[in-house]
Amino acid sequence: MKKMKRAATAALTIGMLISSAPYAALADASQATAGTLTQEQAIEAAKKYIKLPDGYQFRDATLQEDKGGLPPFGRSSIWIIHFSKQNQFAFGEINVVIDAKTAKLLDLNVFQRDDAPIENAISREEAKAKAVEYLKRFDADKIDQVQEMGDAKYPVPYGSQTVTHSFRFVRMVNGIPYPMDGVSIMVNGNGELRSYHYNWTESVQFPQPNATITEQQAKEAFRNALNLQLQYIAKLKPYKDRPDEARLVYGPWGQYGLPMIDATKGVAIDREGNPLPAGQTGDWKPLADRPGAPKTTKELTKEAALELLKSYNLGLEGYTLQGSNYQNGPNNQPVWQFDFQQGDPKDFQIQTLKRISVMINVKTGELLHLFRMDFRKGPQEFPANPAISREQAQAKAIEFVKNALPTAIHQIAFDSSTQFFGAGYRFNFVTLVNGTPLRDPNIFVEIDPNTGEVREYYGGGGWLNTLAFPTKENLIGAETAKEKYLEKYPVRLQYVPIFEPNQNPYGKPYDPTKPKGVQLVYAPLINDAAQLIDAKTGEWVSPWGGQPGQPVQASDIKGHWAEKQMQYFLDRGIYTVKDGKLNPDAGVTRAETVRYLVMAVDGPVRALEKQLFDDVPKTDPNYQFIEEAAARKWIDPNVKNFRPNDVITREEFADLVTAILGYGKLSDSTDTFKIHFRDVSVESDGKYVGDIEIAAALGLMSGWEGNFMPKRPLTKAQAAVVMVKLLDQLKEKQNPPYFISK
Repeated sequence: MKKMKRAATAALTIGMLISSAPYAALADASQATAGTLTQEQAIEAAKKYIKLPDGYQFRDATLQEDKGGLPPFGRSSIWIIHFSKQNQFAFGEINVVIDAKTAKLLDLNVFQRDDAPIENAISREEAKAKAVEYLKRFDADKIDQVQEMGDAKYPVPYGSQTVTHSFRFVRMVNGIPYPMDGVSIMVNGNGELRSYHYNWTESVQFPQPNATITEQQAKEAFRNALNLQLQYIAKLKPYKDRPDEARLVYGPWGQYGLPMIDATKGVAIDREGNPLPAGQTGDWKPLADRPGAPKTTKELTKEAALELLKSYNLGLEGYTLQGSNYQNGPNNQPVWQFDFQQGDPKDFQIQTLKRISVMINVKTGELLHLFRMDFRKGPQEFPANPAISREQAQAKAIEFVKNALPTAIHQIAFDSSTQFFGAGYRFNFVTLVNGTPLRDPNIFVEIDPNTGEVREYYGGGGWLNTLAFPTKENLIGAETAKEKYLEKYPVRLQYVPIFEPNQNPYGKPYDPTKPKGVQLVYAPLINDAAQLIDAKTGEWVSPWGGQPGQPVQASDIKGHWAEKQMQYFLDRGIYTVKDGKLNPDAGVTRAETVRYLVMAVDGPVRALEKQLFDDVPKTDPNYQFIEEAAARKWIDPNVKNFRPNDVITREEFADLVTAILGYGKLSDSTDTFKIHFRDVSVESDGKYVGDIEIAAALGLMSGWEGNFMPKRPLTKAQAAVVMVKLLDQLKEKQNPPYFISK
């Protein structure tokens, strides 16, 4: 079978032709305002950083100036320039951000379909050389002040069928990293620039690197300050509206994430340089010892719900009901939602309006949501002299939750560990299951600091009714979890920004571009506090319940003939290692093969409930992947046993890849194909003859000296090579021709 190629494939991978012209000269041209580039000058400056490929034209430009808010990129003014393809059938966009006074490149992003074959993608070492070239062209004066951080190799999502390499060049001062500043660069598999981000804080004084504690002392201080809490998280599944299962994990709790240790004093500090407050101890106290009575024992009609709302004292006097909505579904609790309004919208003066939106449980009468908006006041800030104190507001918030959710108050606890910034006092509550908090969704209440009324409230979403919670048996223990954190996040001497304290604890958050100075600390170089540890298995998981897919290195693939292909799947968390080894020449089981293919093609799997195969119970770690493959008709769902632990043969693998490409029915027509291999016959290989010939004709699999070796076990190395070819085939097969640039 002749492999079809689109004539315009090469045109789609656009070379980024970068100019090294001096940019300082741009600032000498005529200006719209004192020191600011005109739009025309900004566009020309952007074009000097990147030669626009054919079909791209200027789309729009925005001048964004600092007016007291948080300017992007720490600059007082910037130009944001957009270029796009003028062909409605071909997607492509280039965004360039430059300093509006100096024309300095701050940010560049290229968004378009990358059809470069994965099989021929450059290595990470080659990609780094390309990234350094771009760094030298754009920021030659910084090349001796930055260092590439090896742990900037971020995980790639499952199902990502393009090759990209990301690099972070961190600012170095006195031989010590300052991770806040630096340059981030991404190139694709052809070495073409896909993103460039520059951040450099000016006028910052760095203290001398006179650390008085050792790295070992810092490690112990980090261990002691690491506040890991046992907690439940909802295990979200693709294609489902709501989670139906929870997972027990260990992870940081509160707003500070992973601690940082003052390198001179040996104590954990916050972003102001002050000693870190004590975190939540894990001794959660419910708001009540037992549940209260529901507000109603009958399902509420609209009229009854409106009457019941009066008992909540929400200040609805003078408001008119503008709309009502009844909602119900198989995964949701039935609710009434009401919208109230004060003011006459017919005069088109929206600033005269005040609105309140509320949601009430039809079966219990409990309040689930409240949002109050006063359009007359516009955006609000926390007052300098609030009428009520934080303690008074906290008491109001607790009483409000008790009144709003009486049947759940024995499972709700006040969370004192988190501070919130905004226009009001905001308090967080957690839902407890067997004394252990459910991480999300939280319950929160915001209190107006001037009136004491509830400005906003969220009752948590009612997930307790649908979640299955694992027991707290056979856990790895908090100390084991700490050891895993210490291994994953080793402390390193570095500079970090320190900020001025706010005038009050509820004002604007810190401006990350304007620190008051820097401090020498020991801390993990990448503060990835989002990662959690499964409390039963010890595996790393994401906050949303899935595997994080961290890229890993295997010690036994260096120099292997399939190293590049295997590393591709290691980077995506599809291949995993044991004791640092992949065992590339070991056989692959049928279950492992299906898992690899599902994850490689598009990642997520559906949450199937029906068990199709007698030998694949729901407890099997590959159960979902095998069921998903059957649902997609990659494998026959009608056989009784799948044989998940058998090593897959080459002919069985050929059957899988042809099914994925949509040639399953064609391959069943064994009489259609001329057999090209000496060791393949209808008598010996039966239904696999068509699969073998299709896989060979497409260049996915090949033989050796006229033999295909159909019964030979498939190795991990061989599987990686074929899967990379398969992904390239899928991209070519699935990309419609109108995405091709002529």
